[in-house]
Amino acid sequence: GQEIATYQLLAELAVSALENAQLYQETCQHAMGLEQRTSRLALVNQISTAINSTLDLDQILQITANQMARTFEVGQVGIVLFDKQQGYGSLVAQYQQVQDDTAKQVRIPLAGNSSMERILATKQPLAIADARRDPLLAGIRDVIKMRGIKSILIVPLIIKGEVVGTIGLDELDTPRVFSAEEIELAQTIANQVASAIENARL
Repeated sequence: GQEIATYQLLAELAVSALENAQLYQETCQHAMGLEQRTSRLALVNQISTAINSTLDLDQILQITANQMARTFEVGQVGIVLFDKQQGYGSLVAQYQQVQDDTAKQVRIPLAGNSSMERILATKQPLAIADARRDPLLAGIRDVIKMRGIKSILIVPLIIKGEVVGTIGLDELDTPRVFSAEEIELAQTIANQVASAIENARL
């Protein structure tokens, strides 16, 4: 009987230790999640303060490109604003780790370009891991190639319910899958930028 009682006690201790370990892990994960959320919030506030400190549109766009490149650790960020009458978007601000002169050549057609058509229709971000081969980018394959883009996250700039442009986060080194958190954060920042653009235009 004594042996059985000992085994029972050991089993209970093992279960208790397991439960504690699980609880500890959950607490750590929660704390990490909280820490991540807090630092994300601080970051959004920081960017928001920076872009709202000026009414100069070029400056707003340049600050955004630089901050987003740093935040998402990408080699290139391109901000495109649309000319709906002309039917294309132009690169109006960018960050490049390695500078080149491709910006002037960037023309993003709005029609016959599946990626832009989808963003205009859904008003949702679009993350593409294999930018070279994805059929959604077939309409701008030359731009993707010219700018050396491996993966891309495109987030819409929305003013009064209308998509007026996009911010593209370009991964140049190795293909990258952007996480749901990164996509959400990028869109949160884009919403702040859109509101700053609207204020600057007013």
